Amino acid sequence: VEPQSFEQQIGLRGKKVTYAGVRFRRMKPPGWAAKQLSLPKDSEAYLLDRVRLIDGRPVGSEVRYIPLSLGRKVTQRMLEEESALKMLTSVHDRPIPVIEVMMTAVSAGKALAERLGVKPGSAIMVRDNVFRDESGRVVQCGTSYFRGDVQIEYVLGVLPTAIPVRSAG
Repeated sequence: VEPQSFEQQIGLRGKKVTYAGVRFRRMKPPGWAAKQLSLPKDSEAYLLDRVRLIDGRPVGSEVRYIPLSLGRKVTQRMLEEESALKMLTSVHDRPIPVIEVMMTAVSAGKALAERLGVKPGSAIMVRDNVFRDESGRVVQCGTSYFRGDVQIEYVLGVLPTAIPVRSAG
């Protein structure tokens, strides 16, 4: 059974996730991303950088690094319409069974505050994530930033049907 993306779970609540400011390009990733992706020194990866909107309101910004072998299969339509999980599942030709997540919080700097429509210094939730394929290989790593005034509640994985998921209200 596959984990559901943030976008799928927001959709279950009757809301729509879209993207704006999409940038996708080849580049030398920062050292931490190159290490996560097991890239040789001075190798390139694709950078995905876009703003997430829920029902037209900016709620998050995502910055992700994808190996060249997978990134070259990504289409413009995927970048503009699909969650990272759906996109990576499509270009990998099989499900992504593992998503590792670490949550922290920071104060928004000027550039991030502008992207998210908040004041500089506002609280921002930070979600570092790694997608692994069935062999454990990292097929994506990155960071998503969310406005502090947005409630985000979702499950990575599938709960047994006997366990109810708490409703947001």
